[in-house]
Amino acid sequence: MTKQSLVTISHAIEQAALFAADDSPMVVFGLFQQQVYFERERAVYAKIAAQADATVVAGVGLDGAGGPDHLDTVPLRGDEPLAREWSVAVLTPRFGAVLVARDLEQVSAAATLEAGRLFDATWWFRRDEALHEVTRLRSVLGPRLRAGTVAAIDAVLDRARDLPGASGELRAEASIRLLAERLERRERQPRPAERPDRGTGELTDDRSAQHWLGDTGTTAAGTLPLALLGIRLQHPHDLPQRLGRRAETMATIEVVRVVTAALRPVDRAVRSGDDLLLILPALAHDDAVALANRIAEDVARLQGMHSFVPRMTCVVLVTRDRPVPLERVRAGLDWSVAKGIPIATLGDSEARP
Repeated sequence: MTKQSLVTISHAIEQAALFAADDSPMVVFGLFQQQVYFERERAVYAKIAAQADATVVAGVGLDGAGGPDHLDTVPLRGDEPLAREWSVAVLTPRFGAVLVARDLEQVSAAATLEAGRLFDATWWFRRDEALHEVTRLRSVLGPRLRAGTVAAIDAVLDRARDLPGASGELRAEASIRLLAERLERRERQPRPAERPDRGTGELTDDRSAQHWLGDTGTTAAGTLPLALLGIRLQHPHDLPQRLGRRAETMATIEVVRVVTAALRPVDRAVRSGDDLLLILPALAHDDAVALANRIAEDVARLQGMHSFVPRMTCVVLVTRDRPVPLERVRAGLDWSVAKGIPIATLGDSEARP
């Protein structure tokens, strides 16, 4: 499922926790992957903690300083399995809802990079499933929780086990699931204006690329890897005098056509002067290098056919850093051009923190 659809489901579960109902005690778990995602929901979880008997949030880099008394904050290591989970669970003796989503580190075409992130996700508005999930999280996180929090969780688990389930929740979940599935299908069908140009010779402008990368919701550092291919076109200095400006323009168009033909629907290409930047989500380092070599071979074939085709220098960087280190790519291009290196790798910063 896409991030956009899962946001709607997680917010529905959180609103269920905030709804005033006479079915206490209540326990709530929230796994956020990274600190930046929890910060966007901190105010909501402060309200939940004021109503729940135990509220636990976890993620890489989380800091519990200044949190409410009933909110336990658990920092996770970047290499432990829970760091890839985005999960929400609410359990009372008579109600349960749960979302468990594991980051696939892949992306689909969408209005923004963050909205298109893909997760292997399951969710239910059923108490038995929430009971199972709270039991799992209590087992994994219990040693890192306060004794009073563990006691409150155990009290909810004991009460929930003793009461029979209600058939009405199956009917309600069936309706919710239909709505969610339709939402997901809609989100997976980007509008034409959101589709990246592919093989047309047209490029995304800087402003559109910045919006897609996340000026309205940046993907957190340490999550989705991005391959960045920086390409610099070097026209012969005497080309305008020999063949005219039109030849220089046509040469650029031909190279751009070759470069954009290599794009997937989820990729973006940006032009700035004689530099092109390819932004390729979830592409491994070796695959990015192979793509750079393939583009270089295609441009070399063009050079064999036309004397006015520019030379190409390319640098490759795969990174999980945010903000995206575009200056590092530009500096790499400057260095590669000065050294006469046609294809250079800037090191793989894809490793998790």
